Amino acid sequence: TKVELAAEAAEKGLWGDSDADKLLLLQIALKCADVSHPARPTRLHVIWSDLIAEEFFRQGDRERADGLPISPLCDRNDFDMAKSQRGFFDFV
Repeated sequence: TKVELAAEAAEKGLWGDSDADKLLLLQIALKCADVSHPARPTRLHVIWSDLIAEEFFRQGDRERADGLPISPLCDRNDFDMAKSQRGFFDFV
C-alpha cells in the first residue's frame, strides 16, 4: 500500500526523522489515497465519483437551505460529472 511504501521510504532515510517530516509523509499518503480513485477500475471510479458528488450535493443543499452561496461543485441543479472532475482539480 501507499502507507507501507511511505514507511519504507522513512526507514531507508529518504525522509527525515522529525515529527514534522513524519506528519508531512502521512499527509501525502492520505492525499494520494483520497484522490486516487480515477486510477482504479472504471466501475469503482464511477461508484466513488457518484458518492463524492452526493457528498458535495448535500453540502450544497444545506448551503441553499441556510441561504448561503453554494460552494463550487456542490449545486446538484447545475452539475456535469465530466466538468466536475476537471473542475475539482482546478479548484483544489
